[in-house]
Amino acid sequence: MRKSLTTGIFRLLLISWIVILVTGVCGHAKESISVAVFPFQFHAKENLDYLQDAVFVTISGRLIEEGTIEVVDRAAVRDGLAVLDASDRIEEMAPQVAGRLDADYAIVGHLTKVGEIVDLDARLVNVARSGPPLSVATQYPSLEAAMEGLGDFADRVRRLIALTAVPTEETKRSDKSTIASLYDTVVQGVRGQKPTPPQPAGGLEILETLPTFLRGVDVGDVDGDKLNEILLIDKRTLWIYKQRGPRLRLFTKIEGHKNDDFLTLDVADVNRNGFSEIIVSNMRSGMLRSFILESEGNRLKKISDREKWFFRVIRHAEKGGTLVGQKIGANRKPIGGIYRFVWTGKAFEAEKKPFVKKDVPVFGFNMADVEGRGELSLLYTGYHERLHVLGSSGAYRWESSEPYGGSDIYYSLGSRGGETGEKRIYLPARLLAPDLDRNGTSEVMVSQNTFKLDVVKRVRIYEKARLVNLTWRGLGFAETWATPEISGYISDYQIKDIDNDGRDEVVLTAVSKGPFRSGASSSVLLYELF
Repeated sequence: MRKSLTTGIFRLLLISWIVILVTGVCGHAKESISVAVFPFQFHAKENLDYLQDAVFVTISGRLIEEGTIEVVDRAAVRDGLAVLDASDRIEEMAPQVAGRLDADYAIVGHLTKVGEIVDLDARLVNVARSGPPLSVATQYPSLEAAMEGLGDFADRVRRLIALTAVPTEETKRSDKSTIASLYDTVVQGVRGQKPTPPQPAGGLEILETLPTFLRGVDVGDVDGDKLNEILLIDKRTLWIYKQRGPRLRLFTKIEGHKNDDFLTLDVADVNRNGFSEIIVSNMRSGMLRSFILESEGNRLKKISDREKWFFRVIRHAEKGGTLVGQKIGANRKPIGGIYRFVWTGKAFEAEKKPFVKKDVPVFGFNMADVEGRGELSLLYTGYHERLHVLGSSGAYRWESSEPYGGSDIYYSLGSRGGETGEKRIYLPARLLAPDLDRNGTSEVMVSQNTFKLDVVKRVRIYEKARLVNLTWRGLGFAETWATPEISGYISDYQIKDIDNDGRDEVVLTAVSKGPFRSGASSSVLLYELF
């Protein structure tokens, strides 16, 4: 019975995709991205080779739906393996075979069945670039569930290709300069030369994909089990995931009020009780209604609610996270200085005087010793997407010529007096100041999102994005390394121990839009630092 049901599903998959597959393979454009899909390797007590057709047709069909992806002929892939006598060494030889077939990417995969549980694991290899492959992995309760979910699994592979689209020669040269040679060029002749900060160990790994516009990500131990959780928000939903092994497991999902507009997310133990609090800046029906959650037993409760503050948490290597906030003005824009909050035992209260008096947005700012002099500098990107540095006295030190910290997260000010279209406040992206080499001097990590503005629809069109690490070089900041460039937009990022291995990693949320702006899709990506 089970095999007949599974066979029926396979036939449906074959019928559904065969026309699309033939059309896509025969009618592709020369500028398409070329992908070689290799036979999956099966690990089970029973023989599962009869699944190969369903797996190939489903993955190939979903890939060519993108319109910019072509799939290498299946027979050519098999012949390529045979020529190199590599049929039993697919994962090892796939990049070489794909290269001979002039493919940009190779997809290799495994299906593992232990009892009733089935694990699907696909690995995406960029033929032109060295480095570890990117992976997509999902677990299913049964073989039938795995086959039924194969289409969604294939969509995740397709989105991963879209996020890491093959770069142009210009981009390749730029990446090489960024990661390898730029540092050496910058430090030559600059007084106070420093050793190279730690370089990233690999590429981007996809942890989860959700069909929504993710706005925030952060990491912390919210339930007191001494292990970090990964938290995400979109416009009105909060997700809490636990990472156990290579995958994320959904722990809790909380839906907000229908009029909520979650803007930012921070996770930190800001009241020093051993549990990380969940801090959300939130607008509701045009009014600022931020809140703070904390674990109590088996539930999350609000320990602060309906706050008329924009919140952020800034981290210090010794002091940990500090809760800071900024008021909202009568014009509904952030106004005035930035205040520290202290826990009184029952509530968070703002200090009487701002510790940052300058009128800078709380969203994209930080305080750090970037010059190694034992003095804190004020760092912020602001609404005009330029990185600014002010000295401890408030004196101007430096301003970037390149844009940093661009964001597509905003709240509306509504329309005014006969004007058409809503007025928006775009929030600067998070600005981090880690000390990755632990030499007592902070670096800066900030996003670079490149947009085009559709003036008619008043929307930002995503082009490309990356995270950059900057180090102070006496006369200003210089780029020392960057994450791989992705297609789309980086909405948020954090540096913390995501997988509880004692080492910090970068976690980021990358957003892309579907065809004809039909909806957003977001991926949670991991970037190993060491």
